[in-house]
Amino acid sequence: MIYYRQLFKKLSAAGKRLARNESGSALVEIAMASAITLATFVGLFQVTMACYTYNAVSEITRETTRWAAVRGSTCHLNTPTLDNCPATTANIQNYAKTFGAINWSQCTTSNPCVTVSYKTATTTTTPTATTTWATCASNCGAPGDMIVIKMTYPYSFNIPFVNQFSLNLTSTSEMIVAQ
Repeated sequence: MIYYRQLFKKLSAAGKRLARNESGSALVEIAMASAITLATFVGLFQVTMACYTYNAVSEITRETTRWAAVRGSTCHLNTPTLDNCPATTANIQNYAKTFGAINWSQCTTSNPCVTVSYKTATTTTTPTATTTWATCASNCGAPGDMIVIKMTYPYSFNIPFVNQFSLNLTSTSEMIVAQ
């Protein structure tokens, strides 16, 4: 019994000396704080890149809509030297891919990222003038029709210690076909 008391006193004295000795604790604190800070900065960088990519997707959609609006079904009559006139869906998708610093390899024929549709206006004058837009069924792309270009781009987040996930960045642009 006396042996155990002496051993306990010696162990508790050694434990108290170790508890007062804080050498090496700063290294552990720096390592933990650095990991958290680095993960925060990388996550912030990824969110910033997602915002930049969304801005690029929006700009590509607007520019492609402007390009397609002057390449309607009658553009060869007004401007015979205009290229890709009248523009097909494939022409419009290929034109969109010439813009922006985004990775187009994620866009395939089964998932084109850029979709094109047309709407036709119907105007009624009674009792007041109202215009309604309906999906175009035939002879689409005529002057006065509305071209609608929608781009959906899958952006992948790569944040440390977080499961990788994807976010679809979508932008839609509409414009009246000019010629």
